[in-house]
Amino acid sequence: SYLLDFLVIIGHMDLAEAYRNTRLRVGFWYA
Repeated sequence: SYLLDFLVIIGHMDLAEAYRNTRLRVGFWYA
């Protein structure tokens, strides 16, 4: 259970990072 929660948290962090990186790329192309 703890391991699963840990993986879920890491997964959310990866999604947030990917989302932020995508926003940075889009901002760069449209800047």
